[in-house]
Amino acid sequence: MQTGEKLLLEHNPEEALQYAAKALSLKSGDPAAQDLMSRAQMARQRDRRRTELVSCMTDGQKAEQNRDWARATNLFDQVIQGAKELGEPQDENLAQQATDELRRTE
Repeated sequence: MQTGEKLLLEHNPEEALQYAAKALSLKSGDPAAQDLMSRAQMARQRDRRRTELVSCMTDGQKAEQNRDWARATNLFDQVIQGAKELGEPQDENLAQQATDELRRTE
């Protein structure tokens, strides 16, 4: 399981999932492999959500540049909510600052 743990630490949940699946195919029901599988799945979901938030932030910045204040505010609000779910304070703070700025200019 050390290899799987290392893959997770290196932010490589896809490979960690493959490693856990292989371990489970060799020893069905192995608690360590099941735990690794669970944590790798959560890491993969978190990475996907983080990618969505980055895209949303980029779209919000584009909307801001186009002076589409309502859309920009909406997108930044989505980033704030997503960041709260992920517990990423740097994203939440950045999005909140942008939203506050946009609301002042409306």
